[in-house]
Amino acid sequence: MLRMIRLVLTVAVTLLGVAVVLAAVLIDPDTDFSQRMTMVLLGVVLLEAAAWKRNNPFLPSERKYHDLRAEVDLFILMVRRMNAAVINDQKGRPNAKGQDTDTIVADLHQSVDRMVRVAGIQQDAE
Repeated sequence: MLRMIRLVLTVAVTLLGVAVVLAAVLIDPDTDFSQRMTMVLLGVVLLEAAAWKRNNPFLPSERKYHDLRAEVDLFILMVRRMNAAVINDQKGRPNAKGQDTDTIVADLHQSVDRMVRVAGIQQDAE
């Protein structure tokens, strides 16, 4: 149900943005230029808000597995570190302290172990 509300809200904000921009373009040409540009700007802001899902902070989170999500986010950061370390190795550049590939791979294995421990454990929506 909450997903449907999010979808409807996103579509409504998008359509409102389009309507505001069209109204600014189709409005009487004798209308003040600054008013028209303000309307266009408002419409574009609404379109951007819909595109970047800026209306979603007003709705509660659907996530149930917060610890797992946090661990996956950390894992992704470690993958980025590992990639940078491998690129530095390939180019013959020194890596930052604790950034050697073997250390990062060990950290990734520990992260996977933590993911296994927190998988399936639900937390209340925050």
